[in-house]
This record gives sequence, C-alpha cells and structure tokens, in this order.
Amino acid sequence: VLQEPFPHMYVEGLLPAAVYAQGLTAIPGAAAFSKVVYPGVGRGAPALQARGHREKIEDHGLALPQSGHAATLAELTGFFAGDGFRDTLLRRFSAADSWLGHGPAIPPFKHVHFEDGAADVTTVFDIHKDLPGFELSPHRDVDEKVLTLLYYLEPDDLLADWGTLLCRPKPGRSYEDVEASPGTPGRPHAKDWALFAVTKTARAAPNNRLVFAPNRASFHAVRFDVPEDFPRRERTVLRGFVRSGHNKRNFIVTAATDAADGG
Repeated sequence: VLQEPFPHMYVEGLLPAAVYAQGLTAIPGAAAFSKVVYPGVGRGAPALQARGHREKIEDHGLALPQSGHAATLAELTGFFAGDGFRDTLLRRFSAADSWLGHGPAIPPFKHVHFEDGAADVTTVFDIHKDLPGFELSPHRDVDEKVLTLLYYLEPDDLLADWGTLLCRPKPGRSYEDVEASPGTPGRPHAKDWALFAVTKTARAAPNNRLVFAPNRASFHAVRFDVPEDFPRRERTVLRGFVRSGHNKRNFIVTAATDAADGG
C-alpha cells in the first residue's frame, strides 16, 4: 500500500495482456450506454454551476450499468465482482499497519461491515465514458464507501495524463480545516480547489488500477479538460466501490432521476 498522500494501491498491467485486449474489443459503442447522473456531470459540473442551470447530461458522461454487461465482458468484469478480489483488498486496507502512523486505512467504524464473519458489503461498478467537461474538485468520498476502485480501459496512453489527482491540504491547513470548509454549489462534499495541492496523478493508462480506502485524508479530484484538437476526447473507465450494506445498488442513477450525493 502506497502511503502518499494517503493509502492507496496503483497497479500497472493488472490483467494479462490477452485478457485485457479481449475485454476492450467487447466494450460496446456509446449507443449501448445510458445517460446518467454521477458526481462531476450534470448538476455537479462546474461550468453548469457558473451558469446556474442544468446542462444536458449527454454533454458530459455515459455509463454501461453493471447489470448490462454482456457475456463477452464477463472475464473482464467478473474479476472485480468476485468475493476473492474484494476480500483481499478489505484485509489489506483494514490491517493495523496499512496507514503508517495512523492505524488501518479503512476507518475502524466501518470494520463491522466485513469483519468477524460479517458480509454487510456490496461491490458495485459501472463502465463509464467520461467526456470533456467532467470535473470533480477535491473530495474524500462519503462514509458509505468502504473502498473506491478505478480501472482504466484505454487502448493507449493518449489520455493518461488526465487521471485521478491525489491531493492534500496546502501548507498551513489541516484536514479538519478543509473538511469544515464550505462545499461547492450542489456538491457539499467537494471542496474548493484553492485549498489543496495535487501531490500525485494516478495516470489513466491502459490496464492500470487505482484502489483506496476513503478516510479523512483521501482527498482526490479529476479535471477532464482535454483540448479540442485532441484526436480522441472520451475516456473509458470502470468506476466502482465496495460499499456498506448487503445487496445495495450503485450510487449512479439514470438521467431521468436526481442523483444522490455519491461523493
């Protein structure tokens, strides 16, 4: 488990190359994806907040719901949905030495959901197509999330530099200070960019995975501001969580309904 700026795992080349290549060819085109509301799109988009109205959701993001994955995607997505993958990560991030100097990376109050035989967690995920305009200022994720998982499904390194930004408060500010600061309009858990320094970027490179345990220090962000002259301006990513509660749904909803504040 890497420690800076907060405990996380970043693994390059997660799956065998042949499995990964087959998975990419099985991902359908945008027409098979649903219009969705998730943090950073729709009412959460900064450009929308400035204008004071809701922009069309299709200008920002699409999702292939977990329930809609075709059989040809089973080998790729089944790895993430499996109990073995989930339980290994839960053990590692709940270990007493997983956050050096602080104890377990998963806050102890969440351990009741998975320790001592408990199985009160659900792995949920969707495959997203992020489009220009997708942006989330630094946030640590809501307490219902026990683990946050991102797996980049890109064909090449073209958009790798627009990955997940790992942040810490700027000098002179504590985690308690930034947590107590006002949220951004429509997103109470997302904080002002000016309060944070970006210390690392988890690159959105092919077959790379980022996992972390949301806690008081796990501030992360994304700003998908790809220039207009780029040959490709959409990014495919498997975005999911191990969340508290048995047989729970994902935080992402269709565009026809309002989104819960998923963090």
